[in-house]
Amino acid sequence: MEFPQAAFFTVRSRRCDDVTALQVNNFPAPALAEQPEASASGIQQEDLHMTIKKTASAQWSGGLKDGKGTISTQSGALSSQPYGFNTRFEDKPGTNPEELIGAAHAGCFTMALSMILGEAGLTATSLETKATVSLDKTEGGFEISAIHLDLKGTVPGADQAKFEELATKAKNGCPVSQLFKADITLSAALV
Repeated sequence: MEFPQAAFFTVRSRRCDDVTALQVNNFPAPALAEQPEASASGIQQEDLHMTIKKTASAQWSGGLKDGKGTISTQSGALSSQPYGFNTRFEDKPGTNPEELIGAAHAGCFTMALSMILGEAGLTATSLETKATVSLDKTEGGFEISAIHLDLKGTVPGADQAKFEELATKAKNGCPVSQLFKADITLSAALV
């Protein structure tokens, strides 16, 4: 996880309820003087336990095919965004769960890759990820069977092999990737 420079902080803790040091805006608290350096991401990897909770909500009225609902997020990025059977299965305007999963996965993966590139001494000029989420009808109903991440990036100093290696590491380590039992594939192109 990486934070913008203005909000940079490092928390080092032996237990999640025992915060031992804090660094704000690159100025260490006195307790940090004897601590090991933080990773390139700005977060000390050793003994770190941190929980971040974000919320989203859905409201629904009516039956499956004739009903309608709204989706909202804690941040307000989505506020009463309409969705329904027709937005999910008939390509009508509005959002759907698979599209939101794709957006979450693309965003999380791209941020994870940015962190991993930084740890390798590289900085992307641009990273663009498109996530394609496959929803299949099965005997038991529907399932997300696959997610394909299509990545295009410009990273000065990286060759294709290193870019693919770091992108694969980001795909495997991304928290959203770890949620799915679906087959998650990746194509990475250095441009």
